[in-house]
Amino acid sequence: MPQCCVPMCTNRSELNPELSFYRFPADDKEKKHWLQAIRRKDFTPTCNSRVCSWHFPDGKSAGPSKFKWNEKNSFIYTVPEKRKKRKLKKLAKDIYGGQGPLDNPLMLLASVAASVQEDTRSSPTSSVSFEI
Repeated sequence: MPQCCVPMCTNRSELNPELSFYRFPADDKEKKHWLQAIRRKDFTPTCNSRVCSWHFPDGKSAGPSKFKWNEKNSFIYTVPEKRKKRKLKKLAKDIYGGQGPLDNPLMLLASVAASVQEDTRSSPTSSVSFEI
């Protein structure tokens, strides 16, 4: 279960199975280039140290070059759009003039009961009763 050793990188093999994880090169000159690129102070890579493939946009032979500190879009936080408020309360206030039934539960119950009573007058076979 490798984890990337680059600062500010949280890539892990179990979380990102599509990434590859590379060991540091055996060549001292190339290893020094990688260590300068990852900017990690007082770090000596071991045989278990890995750098994830996200840092290699041009391939492993070019060395790591993509980091959170040099990516323009790495830390852009987009503010989610505000959800549109439902216009139901406003519509109820317009219909009922000022205070709608949604603002007063008893008024809502009375309006529902009135509409049901109107419906039962038109069809005498059905009956509905409300208790308050």
